Amino acid sequence: YTAFAVRRAVAAADRPYSLRVAIEPAYYSLQNTATPFSDACVGGTTVAMKDDGSGLGSSDDGLSAATISTPTGFEFYGDAAPKLVVSTNGFVSFDTAITSSTPNTGEKIPDGSGSTSIAPFWADLRDVEVCQKTAGTKLTLQWTGRYTREYSPVQMQMILDASDQSIEFIYGPNWQVSLGFQAV
Repeated sequence: YTAFAVRRAVAAADRPYSLRVAIEPAYYSLQNTATPFSDACVGGTTVAMKDDGSGLGSSDDGLSAATISTPTGFEFYGDAAPKLVVSTNGFVSFDTAITSSTPNTGEKIPDGSGSTSIAPFWADLRDVEVCQKTAGTKLTLQWTGRYTREYSPVQMQMILDASDQSIEFIYGPNWQVSLGFQAV
């Protein structure tokens, strides 16, 4: 809620006032971190994937076969985000009814206007293995596979931390995409 008061220097008869309030969504800030890449598949679990109906297979256009629980208390744009679905095409969605892992068509995500996706690299990927590892308040999701356009290796992670509501992208040593993408 927004609290406000209207005051006049001189007494006036009751008058109607109109008030327009525009609340901008809280955007995430970009900053470099010192978090090193640590293979989440070691000591973690492989996420079971299913074909999204495209017929290309679960390691190409796949979605997690079951929803994945986020760390207790994790929020996305201030809303509770208790579960997510992961795509082999480099993104997650808090819309657990998602049915397609179709790659990005150019829209910006997340944009604060209802988008439910986060993507360390949203592209047409193949031969993807997704692993997950939970430690304390952090959930790490890791994609290891190939970028279809160049058939070059990709290896990236997304870390969701409920302690400070942060989302961190980490790019691994097996990242060789050369399309001008710069990991920060």
